[in-house]
Amino acid sequence: MATPPEFQEKLLRTAASVLRLAGDSELVFVGRSLENVFDFLSGALAETSWRDRVHLVQLSLRSGSPGRIRRTIPGALENLWLYFDHLSLTPPRILDRPRRVAFVDLVFNGGTFESLLKVLRSWTGPEDWAQLVRRLLWVCVVERDHPDYSSWEPGFSEWTELFFREQIRRVPIDWKLWRYLGEEQEKTTDAYTPPRWPEGSLEGRRDESRLPAARMARALFRLGCWWRRRLAAELEGPTIPGPSLRALIGELRA
Repeated sequence: MATPPEFQEKLLRTAASVLRLAGDSELVFVGRSLENVFDFLSGALAETSWRDRVHLVQLSLRSGSPGRIRRTIPGALENLWLYFDHLSLTPPRILDRPRRVAFVDLVFNGGTFESLLKVLRSWTGPEDWAQLVRRLLWVCVVERDHPDYSSWEPGFSEWTELFFREQIRRVPIDWKLWRYLGEEQEKTTDAYTPPRWPEGSLEGRRDESRLPAARMARALFRLGCWWRRRLAAELEGPTIPGPSLRALIGELRA
């Protein structure tokens, strides 16, 4: 699958925008759509103090309530808890983190983030829920200038009412890039949907069909390593970066 025109340049700008808007947070990329951004940032941050701040959660959860999943797929939520606990993303582990958690994903109608929030809510006691809500950010990568669809806004989804405006941050990107990332790019893994959760394994098929995605992941990791200074330049504008990002910019330039 051919990449869109100026793919690497647009990926650089998208990665910088995600970092800038997430600020001094842990970045958690949800699902497979933004694997390319994750791979690039993993390379760019590999030799900095931020190297352990970027995470990828294999999860496909566009719709469905925890109650329905529990009724129809026994053991699914229990094994998902174990997976999230391993990644320090269960509610107690999030509350123990020194920084807020910024979930990052492509957003069309907000359904994935709504479902993820419901899962987190089902795992959280009443006494901790308000505190957990304050510890979350949502970085929403949305389409820009699509000829047929309006870009998602926080007001389109009821779940956003739980959060202050500054906790929900939009990253508009070229709609063709958005569609490529969400619908066309080769993926390194099978979708980790609720029917697979009881297996407790992320392993999907291993055959030659995954090789192009694996090669792309390696290439983008290396590109991130090579473009550290370019990422630093992107992070310097258009707004003045905060103290944590200024420190990161210095590391990227070193």
